[in-house]
Amino acid sequence: MRTLLIPTLIIGVNGAFLVIHSWLRSASECSIPQRLGFVLEEAGPSVTISTFTNVITFAIGALTPTPEIALFCLETAIALAFAYIFTLVLLCPLLYLASIVERTRKKHAGFPMVVIIGLNFTLKCYCRLITSKLFCVLAFIGILIYWFFGIIGAMNIETRLDVEKLLPKNSPLQEANAMISAIVWREYYPVTILVNSPLDIRNEHVLKRFDAMVNDFETLEKCRGKEFTLLWLRDYKTYWWEALLYDFDYFSDDNIPLTTTASPISKYEANFGKEMFDYSKLNDFLFSPLYKHWKIFLKLRWNDSNIPVESFYFLVTYQNLTSWKERIELMQKWRNIANSYKDLNASVWEANSMFVDQMLSLKSLAMQTCFWTLICMAAVCGLFIQNPFSVTVASLTIASISFGVIGFLSWWHLDLDPATLCAILMCIGMSVDFTAHVSYYHQ
Repeated sequence: MRTLLIPTLIIGVNGAFLVIHSWLRSASECSIPQRLGFVLEEAGPSVTISTFTNVITFAIGALTPTPEIALFCLETAIALAFAYIFTLVLLCPLLYLASIVERTRKKHAGFPMVVIIGLNFTLKCYCRLITSKLFCVLAFIGILIYWFFGIIGAMNIETRLDVEKLLPKNSPLQEANAMISAIVWREYYPVTILVNSPLDIRNEHVLKRFDAMVNDFETLEKCRGKEFTLLWLRDYKTYWWEALLYDFDYFSDDNIPLTTTASPISKYEANFGKEMFDYSKLNDFLFSPLYKHWKIFLKLRWNDSNIPVESFYFLVTYQNLTSWKERIELMQKWRNIANSYKDLNASVWEANSMFVDQMLSLKSLAMQTCFWTLICMAAVCGLFIQNPFSVTVASLTIASISFGVIGFLSWWHLDLDPATLCAILMCIGMSVDFTAHVSYYHQ
């Protein structure tokens, strides 16, 4: 709530200041309705431009994929709209009441003449300075340097979600975040691979494709090896061949004692080429005390005796993944492997995948959001400023401020994250106050 009130109060004070300043500049000898009309005629467009641009900016920010940032932008846009309504509905009647006190009070002499002379002298010197040729040349050189570093920084800004920067320094979550990043993810970083279609293990080609996919995951850099992989099919293979070898399941209730005189090994060798690996022993496997923990990995459909497993998942473990850059690169490799085995209908899931998707799309999303925000700012300026040249200058100035903010954030080693994107949108919207007001009065 405190974060939401800050931009609302700032922009609300801005509109109130413009109205009150215009009121003080107006002639107090006029009637109150005429005076109030002059005030709204002079300050109304400026207040409306500020409100429209900021509401549009935060409304665009509400379309960001981060739920918290989207909610913040939406609520801020609504609050700014109410601030505009309150400025017109509450502030103007209060000015009417203030005018009664203003007319009844004793008139003061105003500022001392020395102060007025000093202010006039300062303004004259300032105007002479900014209109001199030397200042124009220096300002042009300065803006070129500003654009150069701004554009280079905007192109090279890195996308990163650093929880340490988002959390307060005294937050107890800082210690937990440091522990899970430096200890847990260094030793144990699992990925869940889901096979969403029935796997026909009777088909040798399909089984080889699945084994190849598992091998691709296990041979990636920083994988802890197949010993740390949780895959039910490997235990089931062992169980199935041992049951075939000995023709006996210790945990099954319907065992038939061996009646042949051949040894188990010779029988296994004789039947090796005849027996086909299938799901016939899956029920006994899942009810075995040694393997019943695999039930949670399987989604079963017992109405199909040939392929009773509708879908399943398994885990592959990695290590030494302490930075977001490494996790993003590894997530992309996982997805490429899954996409290369489309016939298996596999997909990957990891606890940080949502944040990875946000960071992968954040840079392009930021550019698109900034572009459309600038277009909206130019449209609003064109609605109130009838001079095309002034609209062009105001729009280019807003773009210059935006690129400068993004670029110098990069030079200051601040990464592009959802919070930074929200700050950039606020900067674009509020930069109108530096450009549109001047352009409006200049016309």
